[in-house]
Amino acid sequence: MKITETMPRVPHGIKIALVCGLLAMAAGCSGITMVGSLDAETETWTNRVAPREPRGPVEMAVCNAAASKTTVRSGDITAVYLATDSSHQLVVAVVGSGHEADEMTPKKITNYLVVDGKIRAYSEPVMAPSPDVDYEKTIYSAAVGALSPDGFSVIIYSRPTRNFTVNGTRKTKCSFKVTVLDGFDSAGKILSERDVNICYDNR
Repeated sequence: MKITETMPRVPHGIKIALVCGLLAMAAGCSGITMVGSLDAETETWTNRVAPREPRGPVEMAVCNAAASKTTVRSGDITAVYLATDSSHQLVVAVVGSGHEADEMTPKKITNYLVVDGKIRAYSEPVMAPSPDVDYEKTIYSAAVGALSPDGFSVIIYSRPTRNFTVNGTRKTKCSFKVTVLDGFDSAGKILSERDVNICYDNR
């Protein structure tokens, strides 16, 4: 169960639910859409390439997830479909066994932009926690939520084994920092920080 607060501080016991249709971005909602194109003069993905065929098992899983608009698993690879517009898809690839005793054990995470079944751009891989698909969709939701005029969002995220506060903060037009904090505390211990790009590059 996830509850979203729009204020940086979350008063104890007060919970305000984010409507699933708002920006069509909450994890678990259908029809998640992308926000729009990048400002060509100021923003780009970390690695832009001419659209090319996928290389290796990770990129194959990513393109399969983009085509099917579902999560694709292959061995220790999980490719999570996040968002789409008429021709672009955002997919995050997580590489790790998923059998660690601590669900917050870091895994290798790379964001991909797919167009027409080909790799268009990708981020630099990072090592960060990724317990499951719902967690990845929550990270993305926190980034999209920070499109608010305040440039900030807070998701109170309850899992069976642990509670988190997930903060999204705007960095640039399409780039957001997502911070995961331990417990229901916006000033709690930082467990993870990750940069998330929520737009497509149409150049």
